[in-house]
Amino acid sequence: GARGTRRVTGDLGRTLTDSLSVRAAAAAEDSTTFRDHAYLTRLTVAPSLLWTGRATTALAQLEFLQDQRLPDRGIPSVNGRPADVPPEQYYGTAQDDFADTGVATGSLRVEHRTSTQWLLRQVVRLGVYDTSFSNTAPTGTTLVNGVWRVSRQQYNAEQAQRNAFSQSEVVVTARVARMQHLLLAGVELGAQRRQTIRFNGSAPTIALDDAQPLRPTYSTV
Repeated sequence: GARGTRRVTGDLGRTLTDSLSVRAAAAAEDSTTFRDHAYLTRLTVAPSLLWTGRATTALAQLEFLQDQRLPDRGIPSVNGRPADVPPEQYYGTAQDDFADTGVATGSLRVEHRTSTQWLLRQVVRLGVYDTSFSNTAPTGTTLVNGVWRVSRQQYNAEQAQRNAFSQSEVVVTARVARMQHLLLAGVELGAQRRQTIRFNGSAPTIALDDAQPLRPTYSTV
């Protein structure tokens, strides 16, 4: 594709028995953009297993994702408008900045039909999200001795998140007053825990028209 976009996807499924089938979807990407130094690599795999009985169906799904990219906060503004600089101009620290994300999720969906009118549904979802990044970003512009300078910030962090959700539902279909009705009642329970460790460093200012990749000062406290 345009601007260095390279991506491939695949989807394969087959029936194993009269009641059991399997499917796997996958994608890989290694792309750039019009922005200087930009990169994006992603890999995802999503297998699933479906069991179908006379009155009950069960679907188990997993998803794994690895995402690596250069964080990019764009160009700064001057007098309330985007700076008049080349659109590809990057104001971070390309040799150090990064954003890496790993995701692993799983879900189980079970449906049981007790009659033609009643359907019971239970869904459980679990998720693990881990992100590590270092980011240098422009924060503003200042006119110094007739030259526009760009102030910047620097921070790096480790973030971990865990999700657990349960959704229980009852679905009832009925025909009343010559109209078909669908009634849904349910309850959802969930828990989410997130832990973030962030370190704030400092980055030297750089010229607006000639952004040099000056390294920041990193903090460990």
